[in-house]
Amino acid sequence: MFRRMFLAAAIAAAASPGWAQAVRLTAAEIEALLSGNTIRGTWNGDLYKQFFSASGRTIYAPRHSRSTAGKWRVNPETDSYESWWEMSGWAAYGIIRDGDALFWTTESGPPQPFEVLPGEQLAWTE
Repeated sequence: MFRRMFLAAAIAAAASPGWAQAVRLTAAEIEALLSGNTIRGTWNGDLYKQFFSASGRTIYAPRHSRSTAGKWRVNPETDSYESWWEMSGWAAYGIIRDGDALFWTTESGPPQPFEVLPGEQLAWTE
């Protein structure tokens, strides 16, 4: 169900102006992109960083809040990233690349932009 809904949303997004180059990453591409790296982005306007260890642990660090530890994995059957948090359990997300830009996608809500930083870079210095 998630895959069908995501594919419909991705096709609609790719067909709209501004998404001419949008492609969904595969599970292998997601693993290579995230493993051992940090991402920096905005989620509904809030800045955050998140580190993804190769062991499947993750740390989510909002700009002005306390960090939270969780788990992460990729699902090769759905080509999705999955995260686990104590308060919510497992949730699945797609990743779309549009040129050099990267976006999280969900079943509902707009795509959320992020960039990849090499290694663990959770400190906020700016």
